[in-house]
Amino acid sequence: MTKSGEDITSESIKLKYLGKDVQRKTLIDVFREHNDQMKALLGSGFKPNTPKGYNSSLSHIGLYLQDSHGTKDMEARKIDHAFVIGYEFFLRSSKGCSEISAAKYMKHFRKIVKIRIAHRWVTEDPFAFYKNTAKARPKEYLTKDELDRIEQRTFSIARLEHVRDIFVFSCYTGTVIRRCKKADP
Repeated sequence: MTKSGEDITSESIKLKYLGKDVQRKTLIDVFREHNDQMKALLGSGFKPNTPKGYNSSLSHIGLYLQDSHGTKDMEARKIDHAFVIGYEFFLRSSKGCSEISAAKYMKHFRKIVKIRIAHRWVTEDPFAFYKNTAKARPKEYLTKDELDRIEQRTFSIARLEHVRDIFVFSCYTGTVIRRCKKADP
C-alpha cells in the first residue's frame, strides 16, 4: 500500500485483507463492455464483422463457464492458466472449432485479459505460458481443368446456374469470393 501511495488506515487494511479494496469485475462484464465500445466505434476503426466475431467469443466463453464451471460468470481475478488451457480444449472438442478458429477466439479472449491487466483488476497474466501454434493451411487453387469442368456443368436449378456464372466470372477477373469452399464439379 505504501508503494502505490495509498492512505494506510485500519479500514483500508481491513478492506485489502477482505479483498474489497478494489472494484471487482466479472469476465462477462468486461467482455460486454468491450463489445459495446466496439459496436459504438463501428465504421470508425472497426469493420461490421469484427463485433460479430467478438460476440461469438462472448457466447463461447459463456458456454464454457456453464459447461466446465457450472456458473454464468466468473470474477476476473479467478481466471488462471488452467482456465485458458481448458477454454481452448473446450473450443476444439465441444464446439468443434478448427485450430485456426480456436486461435481466433483465444486471441479475442487474450485481448479481454489484457484489458483486465491494464486496469489492474488482476496482476498475473494467465496467458504468460500459453502459446498457440496454429498455422493457416495453404490455399488450394483450381486447376484449369477443374475450372473448365465447373464452367461446363449444367444445373437443373436456375439459381445454381447463376451462382456458377458468378463464380467463374470471379475466377477470370480475380475478384475475391470469401468463405467459399472448393466445390465438387
